[in-house]
Amino acid sequence: MKHLFCLLNTAVPRLRFKMKCFFSLLVLFSTLSAILSICAPRVKSLNDCREVCQRVVGCYGFNYVPANKLCFLKDKPWRWRAISSLGSFSGFAGFNLTYENTDFNQGDMDDCIVNQKRMVKDKKLVNLSNKN
Repeated sequence: MKHLFCLLNTAVPRLRFKMKCFFSLLVLFSTLSAILSICAPRVKSLNDCREVCQRVVGCYGFNYVPANKLCFLKDKPWRWRAISSLGSFSGFAGFNLTYENTDFNQGDMDDCIVNQKRMVKDKKLVNLSNKN
């Protein structure tokens, strides 16, 4: 919330306040950049999310969010934290086991290729009729 406050009040003439806002905005933009630079392709369903994970080299697990159809691919199991998340589904690439209302939080892949296409910052729906 303080980041939004800084965006709305950048015209305030006090230097100390401006410096606090500068650093606050820097944190906000670096956080957004980190979120946008992870591998989270859009898919139609939970099963499609699992299939994408199985096709991507190095993917061990996933978190599917039906509300926005994003499939967050995971390659760092030592960083996962299973947390309660209403409406999310998490699972593993090699097993037909799914945890409902659970988010494998953190451990996202930094980059991935699906159907010969880099998926970082590309949020178009994945076409699974093409084999990778």
